[in-house]
Amino acid sequence: AIVIAVLPMGIAFVTGTELQGSLQWGMEVINGSDDEDTDTELSDGTEAEETENADTDSAEQAARNISGTEQTAGGSEADGLSDAEADNAASESLVQKITKRTSAAAGRVADIAVYIYDTVRGELCEFMFTDEYSWLSDWFICSVGVLFVLGIIMLLIKERIYGAAMISMSVSVAGLMLLLSSSGLGLPELMLELRSVIYLTYASPIPVVLAADGLCVIVSRIIRLPVSRQVLSFGLSGAMTAGIVYCGAIREPIVTAPLETNGAIVCLTNIINDEEDYKWTIVSANDERQMLYRHGWYYEISTMLYEMEYWTEYSVSRITTEKVYIFIEKVPLDYDGEYEGSGQSVSEEGASNPLPYGSGLTVYYTQNRWIMMSRLYYWAEAFEEIYPNDVQVYYEDDEFICYCITQNMYSLYNFAIDYGYNTTNWYELEYESQQE
Repeated sequence: AIVIAVLPMGIAFVTGTELQGSLQWGMEVINGSDDEDTDTELSDGTEAEETENADTDSAEQAARNISGTEQTAGGSEADGLSDAEADNAASESLVQKITKRTSAAAGRVADIAVYIYDTVRGELCEFMFTDEYSWLSDWFICSVGVLFVLGIIMLLIKERIYGAAMISMSVSVAGLMLLLSSSGLGLPELMLELRSVIYLTYASPIPVVLAADGLCVIVSRIIRLPVSRQVLSFGLSGAMTAGIVYCGAIREPIVTAPLETNGAIVCLTNIINDEEDYKWTIVSANDERQMLYRHGWYYEISTMLYEMEYWTEYSVSRITTEKVYIFIEKVPLDYDGEYEGSGQSVSEEGASNPLPYGSGLTVYYTQNRWIMMSRLYYWAEAFEEIYPNDVQVYYEDDEFICYCITQNMYSLYNFAIDYGYNTTNWYELEYESQQE
């Protein structure tokens, strides 16, 4: 569909016709140009075109007048030419015109191709390859072209399915490169570079590997030995691996801080296996949320603690499942990086700090996680003292503990309690703020 729509305009543009009229207006609207500037530019362009056309007509008329004069002056010579010679002269003139136009079109195509190549290469160097490996961008672009040519060769040697796959992949990877370079080429930006480069990066091995495999197919057609293709393929794999090692293009493993304790993973796995689906809820710091998908319910630590922070006898926090599992990290993780007290256990000091507030997961970052886990730990201790028969330790290791609370579904617990570290003097705070 895109080719059918763009091909006529592309041919006209390559042969020297500039973007005009509604097409130019539409492109400027898509690119966000000012309407008044567009109208002015179009008006100026139209006037300039009319003037240019008028000058061209005048020049052509003058040329015809001069040509007529020359023909009159040299009439005796023209009269002496035979019809065959006149036809040959006309044919030569036509050939010269066609050759001239073809050369101009070819030059224009070459200029456009070089411009596109340089733009795409620049975008690849900026978003995919570091300065040290910028030369790989040339290899990558060339591999796409080689893959396309190999696809045509495969079609000619009756490898139709393989050839079609090669052509399809080369065109798709080329389309991704154009998508990445759309802003640099002056085209509408359909996707941000930081997003489109993700798809292009995942597709980057395809043209190189398929092109190498295509060469194996061609060689196997020439050297008709049973294992020629396998041997050559194995050799190319070794050569490519050796080249990568030689160039030092080996990415070092990324070391990240853990996002979840091993105990939490084991504990939740046991809960999923032991409990009936959707009959239980876990209260945790978010990272177990996807793991329990289609098995149970999830409640966030921050939500529970916020509901009882400014505690009064009217505060309410309820969870409507029979089993409630409280996930607490006794040694809070260094979530999103280390901080001054990294590695410390939950403590009264941590619970005494103000409750963190923020958006998203920021309430669980660095020191905030230590405060949250300390608060939740002392809440669980206080809740167990109030309801000792319905609170048990379900799982515990050196870094993690999980409490299981069993509820009567006809008389749900109110989890909002005064656990000693939440703010209970709400009315006094409100009064003091009003006085201030």
